[in-house]
Amino acid sequence: MKKTKRKGFNFFRSYYDVYNELEDKDKLLFMEALLDRQFLGEKPKDLKGMSKFAYISQLNSIDSQVKGYEDKIKSINKNVPNFDPWQGGEKNDLTPRQQVQEKEKGEVQEKGEVQEKEEEKEEVQIVTIEAIASEVEIYPTFIDFWDLYDKKVGKKEKVAKKWNKLKQVEKELIIDYLPKYKRSQPNKKFRKNPEVFLNNESWNDEIIIDNNGKDTRTVQEIAAESFNSRAAQEFRF
Repeated sequence: MKKTKRKGFNFFRSYYDVYNELEDKDKLLFMEALLDRQFLGEKPKDLKGMSKFAYISQLNSIDSQVKGYEDKIKSINKNVPNFDPWQGGEKNDLTPRQQVQEKEKGEVQEKGEVQEKEEEKEEVQIVTIEAIASEVEIYPTFIDFWDLYDKKVGKKEKVAKKWNKLKQVEKELIIDYLPKYKRSQPNKKFRKNPEVFLNNESWNDEIIIDNNGKDTRTVQEIAAESFNSRAAQEFRF
């Protein structure tokens, strides 16, 4: 009787379908080759004709199953010198208690390796998400501000650096504020330069509306003009 350490394997439907297409003699040869490969790890050497053709047609599935078994058994028995997944090794000389201990060690090591692989996958996923985030601009972008402000003066790169240092909530406040500010200063030559607007945090300025319902100057602009007027009067006297 052929000895084997393997307890079983998945018999795929494709094996059965191919088996049923063969003549009786080839059926026997095909099954012997399949079972010897799955239980003993032995590759067929003397297959010919249709039995060989049938085996080759299932070769990918068969070898994948065998490799999966070998990898699993070798991982569990890492600490057993010269261990053969098909016949065993020095493990046969261990006491039952030692065999249990070796198995537990192998299982612990296997769990550790699985955990390490999962952690590596998580790290790769985090890096990937960060890389995508760095390439995707979140609204509003500097171009959104630049186009909406509609007074393209000053060094664009310098203004962009200032914009990029702002918090997201500040950017959103600016975008909400600009339409009202532009209505209060429809003539763009009287609007602040974009860089001055950002440096002074002018989006926090209150916009004053006169009795006629027309948007006019901000509180800061009114105060500045009043100060300049008083200064001019004092200078004349």
